[in-house]
Amino acid sequence: EITEGDIRRVYNGLEDGTIVTARGERFKDRASYYNKLFKSKLFKMVGKSELAHAVIEYAIPNNSVVRFVLEDDVRRIYSKTYRTEHRLLLWLCFDIGENINSLLALEQCDFRRRLNPENRDPEYVIELRRDILKRSRTARSEITLYKETAQLLDEHLAAILPGEKVFTITYASARDFLTRAASDAGVVCQPRRERITWKDLRSGMACDLARKGWSRDEINKRLGHKPSSKEIDKYLNYLAIDAHQPKAKVHQFEVAKLHERLEEASAREKLSDQRIKGMHEEIEALRAQIAGV
Repeated sequence: EITEGDIRRVYNGLEDGTIVTARGERFKDRASYYNKLFKSKLFKMVGKSELAHAVIEYAIPNNSVVRFVLEDDVRRIYSKTYRTEHRLLLWLCFDIGENINSLLALEQCDFRRRLNPENRDPEYVIELRRDILKRSRTARSEITLYKETAQLLDEHLAAILPGEKVFTITYASARDFLTRAASDAGVVCQPRRERITWKDLRSGMACDLARKGWSRDEINKRLGHKPSSKEIDKYLNYLAIDAHQPKAKVHQFEVAKLHERLEEASAREKLSDQRIKGMHEEIEALRAQIAGV
């Protein structure tokens, strides 16, 4: 007999802080909680999914402005990261774009080295198994894109035995070293200049691939989303808020116009030189004619 009002009371209680965790603390990431609870199969099973969606439709803001980290920022963080294991985790997260906890669960057997068939550069095929992924992600194999990732894997995997986990660090230590390295490098999350988290590297990868011309479906697949997922929209919307892109287009237009003017001036100068040369030739011909007379 649950009603829309009942669901809304739960939402209000969470927002007001009257509904708390088992520790007596207020729910911090309430947007994720609403999505995971109100969009779950439970409400579909009892035929109340439309009511739940009606509540969270206004309860959860549309975060079209996505947090992200640029490739140059990752390289700056890398310059302040010194352990090979930490460096590998950093590049792997930005390269593959998978959840940090899933990456920490990878084993030596999940990595297969090979040579790129086009340029013969080393690369790795990484098996992202169903049992280490979030329920919303699809199991898949991904190829590393950056040479730094392959080089670090060559170095780090040499000491890892089959069946062993590639990373020995915990999520807490991974969070701490990322925060420390980003602070030392003076790197913050864009566009609101907030502190960087591992999730920002995943969204940064998606934004970076969008800037480099990857299609919606290609990015969606690399992120491990289902084909019907609309999560990709917020990453593609990044292109609309990247102020440097339209600025670059204006700059390119101005450069093109300037180049066109220079070519026109050069053509006029060339034509003028030809005319002057023609006049000199005529004068010389007249002088020769007068001298002959």
